[in-house]
Amino acid sequence: MTIDGWVAEEPEAHLLPHLERAAATLGLEIRSTRSRDGIFELDLDGNGRGQGELRAAALSLIGPIAEASTHVRQLKEGEFEIVTGMLPGDSPVFATHGHQLRIRFV
Repeated sequence: MTIDGWVAEEPEAHLLPHLERAAATLGLEIRSTRSRDGIFELDLDGNGRGQGELRAAALSLIGPIAEASTHVRQLKEGEFEIVTGMLPGDSPVFATHGHQLRIRFV
């Protein structure tokens, strides 16, 4: 993450279509999205789900955007921080890059 330019630009173009399809498949409603300080933030309707269900939903949402190296950290109930990308040597095709994402169930 400390490599200059590691965070890929335009998360709305690269991540959002995959996240929208995954949310629709899971029956989740995306309430809002925004990019802030290199982090793509996604707010979803938690719809009364319990903690285990929210964790499962978060992991299912990131499956379609996960790359060779992915780290997920739960910050608090219903809020997850994700870093995913390609590290040097991960791919003969894709350049080293990554994405930072925050998922919040509200």
